[in-house]
Amino acid sequence: MRKTYWPLLKTTVTFLLFFFFMGIVFSYAMFHGGFVSWFLFYATLPLTLYLLITMIYPLRNFRVERMLSTSECKVGETVKVTLTIKRTMPFPLFYLLIHDQLPMEAVKGTPPVRALLFPGLKRTLSYSYELQSVRRGEYHFQGVTLSTGDPLGFVQKHHFVSLKDELLVFPEHELAYYEHTGQNRQEGDALARMFDVIDTTMAVGAREYVPGDKFSWVDWKSTARKRTLMTKEFEQRSGHTVRLLLDRSEQQNVAPESFERNISFAVSLAKAIIRKGTTLHFLSLGKDTVNIHLEALKNQESSFRQVLHHLARAERDGEAPFAKQVQETLMRSEKEVTMVFVVQRLDPMLVTTLIKAKETFPYLVVFMPGEDSRDAGQRTLEKQLSAHGMTIGRIRRENIGKAWFEVTK
Repeated sequence: MRKTYWPLLKTTVTFLLFFFFMGIVFSYAMFHGGFVSWFLFYATLPLTLYLLITMIYPLRNFRVERMLSTSECKVGETVKVTLTIKRTMPFPLFYLLIHDQLPMEAVKGTPPVRALLFPGLKRTLSYSYELQSVRRGEYHFQGVTLSTGDPLGFVQKHHFVSLKDELLVFPEHELAYYEHTGQNRQEGDALARMFDVIDTTMAVGAREYVPGDKFSWVDWKSTARKRTLMTKEFEQRSGHTVRLLLDRSEQQNVAPESFERNISFAVSLAKAIIRKGTTLHFLSLGKDTVNIHLEALKNQESSFRQVLHHLARAERDGEAPFAKQVQETLMRSEKEVTMVFVVQRLDPMLVTTLIKAKETFPYLVVFMPGEDSRDAGQRTLEKQLSAHGMTIGRIRRENIGKAWFEVTK
């Protein structure tokens, strides 16, 4: 209660003291007379009237609007924010201080946004600023605080305007390479190499060239127009399924940057898989398990949006070990799939789980942060996986789009 009424009490006491001072000046002018005494009284009278009007001027009638240049963007992009303030009664306020309450975690090192405006008699005021290099996540803008006062600081007024907006920042993703090279058990229990069927008689689009594309697929017209090597896209039908598991467990000894690279790689690989017309089961294992099923050639773009929206909000919140979550997931998984694990860090329990899984799932790939290659303990665990025929990939900032190509070439 003290915090609620203190600003009003402070203003009231200050205002009463100022009027008491005015009363002394008026009494001095009445009893002493003369030019100087009456000059002092009339010189302070306009300031007194201004203080009175400023004190009763309603900031609550101000209408504030916040406009974001976009409500969805990718990591590293710039978002322009425009604040527009409208009022119905023009009064020459000495100043107007705007404080937009930002989600501080959106941009590293961003100070609170405060703008000092001199409204004069303007009915509409506008102020713009930019959020540069935004981070991945979902951010909520809460409101704007308006402050004003008189030139001498006797009166200070504040008003909070609830103004909620949301900004969703998607993870950074690149055009990635994916080609199925595993094996699948066919009818009659015969092992056969899975193959993709590509209809090369008609191109359905063009995209940037990635390692592994055939030279005969180069679209020379698009290459000349965009001045970068472009490859034709064909309709592709695939007979295999990929199950992609992302590790979201709490890891105290893994840098946040490593987790962000894992997120970028997971979304890039997921995009590459569905572009191949492959059925994808995307599982994000953390505090809760998110299972997104992308059926081959059936609304995959809309389903991929679900993956993007989930990974924009994903956090390392899993309390249970990733190995335990993997064990529970594998019990419900069909056997004829390609298993891809994107992990933050290897541990003995996880290695044991993966080795056991290898007996059931013939083709299993593990991706982990690239900086762990300097860790002797991680290299030892990695050798154990390699000894059982597992493919290990390293995720680095420079190879997010090529990591799959590097482990399957």
